[in-house]
Amino acid sequence: MAYFFVHLDFFTYICGRYFSHTHISMIKPIFGVLAVSAALTLSLAGCSGEEKGTSSTGRISPFVSLQPEALTSTVSRAGSEPNIAASDLSLKLVSEDGSINRTFSSVNDFPTDEKFKVGRYTLSAYYGENGVEGFEKPYFYDEQTFSVKSDETASVDLTAVLANSMVTVSYTDAFRNYMSNFNAILHSAGGDYNFYGPTETRPIYLNPGSVTLQVRVVKNNGTEARLEVATFTAQPRHHYRFTVDVNNGEVGNPTLVVSLDEQLGQEDVIIDLSDQILNAPAPEIKTEGFASGDVIDAIGATAPADGLKMNVVARGGIRSVKLSTESEYLTSQAWPTEVDLAAADEIMQSRLESLGLSTLGIWNRPDQMGVIDFTGVASNIKFSPYIQNNASKFTVVVTDRQGKTSEPATFTINTIQATLNLSNPSELPIGGSTLSLDVEFNGADLQKNVVFQYRNSRGTFDPLTIESVTDNGNNTYRVTLNVPVISSDLIIRAKYNDTESSTITVKHSVPEFTIEADNRNVFSTKAIIEVKCATADPEAIARNPYVRISTDGGATWAGASFTVNGAFITINRLTHNTTYTVTVRSNETFCKEPVSFKTEEAKRFENGSMEMWTREDGQSAYWWRSYPGRDTSTKWGTMNLLTTSEGGSSTNVFNRNGCAYSAISGTISTIMGDNQGGYMGQGALIRTVGWGGGNSAPVISGNMGTCQHITPGELYVGYFDTNTKQPVYGTEWTSRPSGMKFYYKYEPKSSDDRAYAEISILDSEGKTISTQNTELSSQADWKEISFTLEYPLNTAKAKTLIVKFKSSNIVRDDKQFINTTYLTPPPGSNLSDGTYMGSQLYIDEIELIY
Repeated sequence: MAYFFVHLDFFTYICGRYFSHTHISMIKPIFGVLAVSAALTLSLAGCSGEEKGTSSTGRISPFVSLQPEALTSTVSRAGSEPNIAASDLSLKLVSEDGSINRTFSSVNDFPTDEKFKVGRYTLSAYYGENGVEGFEKPYFYDEQTFSVKSDETASVDLTAVLANSMVTVSYTDAFRNYMSNFNAILHSAGGDYNFYGPTETRPIYLNPGSVTLQVRVVKNNGTEARLEVATFTAQPRHHYRFTVDVNNGEVGNPTLVVSLDEQLGQEDVIIDLSDQILNAPAPEIKTEGFASGDVIDAIGATAPADGLKMNVVARGGIRSVKLSTESEYLTSQAWPTEVDLAAADEIMQSRLESLGLSTLGIWNRPDQMGVIDFTGVASNIKFSPYIQNNASKFTVVVTDRQGKTSEPATFTINTIQATLNLSNPSELPIGGSTLSLDVEFNGADLQKNVVFQYRNSRGTFDPLTIESVTDNGNNTYRVTLNVPVISSDLIIRAKYNDTESSTITVKHSVPEFTIEADNRNVFSTKAIIEVKCATADPEAIARNPYVRISTDGGATWAGASFTVNGAFITINRLTHNTTYTVTVRSNETFCKEPVSFKTEEAKRFENGSMEMWTREDGQSAYWWRSYPGRDTSTKWGTMNLLTTSEGGSSTNVFNRNGCAYSAISGTISTIMGDNQGGYMGQGALIRTVGWGGGNSAPVISGNMGTCQHITPGELYVGYFDTNTKQPVYGTEWTSRPSGMKFYYKYEPKSSDDRAYAEISILDSEGKTISTQNTELSSQADWKEISFTLEYPLNTAKAKTLIVKFKSSNIVRDDKQFINTTYLTPPPGSNLSDGTYMGSQLYIDEIELIY
């Protein structure tokens, strides 16, 4: 089988050695028979070897030929077709999946023995360069898409034909004799204006599509004009011939006669060449901001400061304003390669305007004058690294209603990639408001055109103002910016039109600083430390700190929970009655020395749950003294010693001081009172009561009897002074709680009555350093109440704690309150447990918060 392939390759070699590719194409049927025979032989041979179709590759065998002839209405003149052969063609192979994109300079270079993976491919044969116009610029092309199959050879037939158009212009002797100078100009849509000289005989190769033929004439008397004589659609692989004559060689008034190629099926064009016509001024295009032919370098999408305008004047009336554009970028944005602005419809106008083109007097039946403004277009042309040519060339030609044309006005915008880099930032002290950095920028007027921004806390960018710019030459600048005073890293970028620099991160520099822990600002579960610095703003240093704490003198450290207010850092979630060492870091700088402090003890109420009660019997079965604690020395005080102070043992009609309405404990356990429980377990029942040794029950139930005193019940931290018969509020307390909470219910006797609750913290001088109180209204079910205690900075240490609850905030020991409005009297003629009972306040689960 190897022997067969040697001979097959040898045959191909012989054909290529002694025959042209055109001849090879003639014997392809013979070679095809050989190829089929070879495939059959291979198939039979494969029966005894490897099974066909098991590999994932195949081969490609191209058969390439060339047809150089162009279609013409007449017999081709000798030498009008390019002198190239099939061997001059190049090949290009592209796989559908994009993994292969290879070019071969000639057919012979294609590796027919190479194995290609199975898949879809496109093979093209070409000569010349697509889109290039001019003499000696033929472009031949053909392509075929095919599949490579496993263990098979894909035969690909390509016949390259002329893919652009040919035009030849000839001049009669009569024309040559009549004119002192002349030439033709050929222009394809989107292409250049190609000069066709008076002695030229070669065909010019143009892009297919709309082609305009202009003729420039200079008569012997010096009269000159540039005339648009024909516009036609050129087809690929066609050769068009035009003949320029005067009066068809006859005498009389001079007329220009242009004979069009018979393929176009159009009549001859006849144009009056009288001096009156030719002397009429041709259309003019006056440029503003540039000179025709200028190449304008634009850094990024930037318009020149002076603008880019063309002012059109056509005294013979504007017939057409043809704009030709060569721009890869604009073409990708649907900008046309050529458009007659004077005939553009609304859709085309909108498309051009969206990309920045502005006109005046050009759209919609123009008259004699107009303006085309390209300034906005320049701002919309962006540099792209993904296209081969970032230059955009614009050419405008105006034709009047007599067919006279202007000289082309043209300019090119060469879009250059903007360079915008930030580096070398200055030191930014914490709290600093200015920053300098180096900027590499190849555009114009940095201070006006470059925007600097910083990233805010939301993750978006806010603008910065420029304080100064120093030009250091070679497109480098030193820029000073006004920056915000923030604690986090400063992340900055710069923008110039659509160009954006990389961000640069600037860390704040922090000078030496100290921290101070005033003992007045150390509480049970928090401590407030102050940042101090002699050379920088301490608030800026404290704005974004890292706080570490230690409970073993600095042997081990842990991060702390904290909040910041100005230069003060509040460390939270500390353990009470514990010694701490604290250090603070701002950016990369630690405080000069750590500080130590001991948190206050988080003292708790004794019997705040109101579960413990002590009873001291009175002199009769109907009254007793209650104490809210494990014994009579409890820290909780009541008014019970007062309201039982006139009690006795007699319960007869002559002496009733042993009855409950004569001596009663206003504050008792909820179970002792009405056998109700507290919010949890037992609670305190605080009652407004009537009492006194001379009290008596009414004769008839519902009426008032005799009542000497009325006293609101109280529960408070402190004791009752039996000498002064006044409560002494408060107990020694060195902790400063952040609040208090409790549960309550309230049954007022009168609708205007209110209960009262209070907590106060006093210093060693008896001054209140924090307090909270409230009136309590009717409440049928248990409800939680919370007090919050605030301590201003540097508040003195606590010395005394006051907590008190009262069953009535309006009732006092006065005859005006001793009535059925504020007291419910005992039953008629009662001599036992009847009471004068007013408002009742239930309190439970009293707790200090730290």
